Amino acid sequence: LAIPFLRSQRGSMVADVAKAGAAIAFLSVIAANFVSNHTAQLDRDAMLRAFAHAESGFDPKATSSKGAQGVMQLMPEVAREYAVADPYSAAQSIDGGARHLKQLLRRYKGDLDLVAAAYNAGIGTVAQYKGVPPYRETVEYVAKVQVLYERYRTAMAKTVAKRR
Repeated sequence: LAIPFLRSQRGSMVADVAKAGAAIAFLSVIAANFVSNHTAQLDRDAMLRAFAHAESGFDPKATSSKGAQGVMQLMPEVAREYAVADPYSAAQSIDGGARHLKQLLRRYKGDLDLVAAAYNAGIGTVAQYKGVPPYRETVEYVAKVQVLYERYRTAMAKTVAKRR
């Protein structure tokens, strides 16, 4: 199954993941702050990876045309809310993004579609439409996060199973 939006500019998900460097290892540390349950921890780690991949392709220097910055593409107001002093620091961006995702997961009772929509379009927009806004960018983003999340979750579960 070929999904065009999952290909990087270089045509390889592997190249996207390779760019992560220390940021990927840091995702596991942040995920440990989410939960203590092993399975839930893997799910949260997979979710963080999916969002980081969808947002910036793990590029800590990424800046969007709308002003989002860093690995987790935090908007300046979100970065301030979570005390992210340097959004281009992979560690700070991932930490702030993880805390933001945790808050969104609580707000939307774990509904990943709504979490992804709010991360992309904002909480106010999700409230206005009482669900995923009908914007093409947001609809595609939600689908991309879902696919990436399932891929990372499956890959991580296989890695854990091999270690046992």
